Amino acid sequence: MTPTQRTLAYLRKQGMQVGILEHWNPHVPPHGIRQDLWGFGDLLCTRTVNASDEYATFFIVQCTSGANHSARRLKILGIPEARVWVENGGGILILSWAKRGERGNVKRWTAREEWIRAEDFQR
Repeated sequence: MTPTQRTLAYLRKQGMQVGILEHWNPHVPPHGIRQDLWGFGDLLCTRTVNASDEYATFFIVQCTSGANHSARRLKILGIPEARVWVENGGGILILSWAKRGERGNVKRWTAREEWIRAEDFQR
């Protein structure tokens, strides 16, 4: 199962509406390429507003493996469209997956969530 598939199931289980933004473009040489919105958007998600919640009610999700989490964060912070999105009320969530667990116990797929905020972007 891919990180995107895991994330779709994870978010839908929480009652969120999720749409897929990335797609396969077979026309890019030599063998095609997977393309996402603005170079980072894999999923578009909406959720119910909670009055005490500080997170956006609509957000773009970057799905990745645990090993690539920090690289994806750095990439997003360098994308002008990401900054504009966040500064105008949209959220960006990096959701990465890795097998985790205590030594000697069964390792389970675990999600790591990190929200990108306007103050994360350098001025």
